[in-house]
Amino acid sequence: MKLTKIEKELKSSRALSLVYWVQPPGFPMPKLLVVDDEPRTRRSLTRALISMSYDVEAASSGEQALSLLKAEPRDVMVLDLSMPDVSGTELMERALQLCPNLLIVMLAEEATLETAIAGVKCQAVDYLVKDASAEKVARAVTAALREQSRRVQERVLVRYLSEMMDTAVQPGSTVSSPAVPQATPPVYVHV
Repeated sequence: MKLTKIEKELKSSRALSLVYWVQPPGFPMPKLLVVDDEPRTRRSLTRALISMSYDVEAASSGEQALSLLKAEPRDVMVLDLSMPDVSGTELMERALQLCPNLLIVMLAEEATLETAIAGVKCQAVDYLVKDASAEKVARAVTAALREQSRRVQERVLVRYLSEMMDTAVQPGSTVSSPAVPQATPPVYVHV
């Protein structure tokens, strides 16, 4: 039995110590979905991400992934583009309809212009060749979560500035600044 690159990385435990998730009190753990029709790759990625304290579910088909996303939104989806039942592009589009804030890390058998364009159109946050190490997948997931944190901070700031502008332009009102929202983003530590 030949081990995949990800399984070799897991056995060495090197990849598992590279990225740690530091969760502020009161914030839920990030929810990930691994979608791959190959059982060994799916299990390896799931194990690697669970060992880094992520809340991970796995799907073996596009339809199963969509069903899981309907039941409970996810923060990040690690997606093999070569799925037998639904094309990777169609799955990304349908997943984003269900979860507009979903961040997607794409895994492709080989890097092609077509798959790269599909990723850009679906706003994938990373694009990896499928035999990428667990370390690279973990870094891509961490980068995706950083992007999500940045988007949340941006929305909070826009809402705060909008409230300030609304208060400032009301005739006869005194200018006072609204309370700054307390949204402490998760912290990511690389070791």
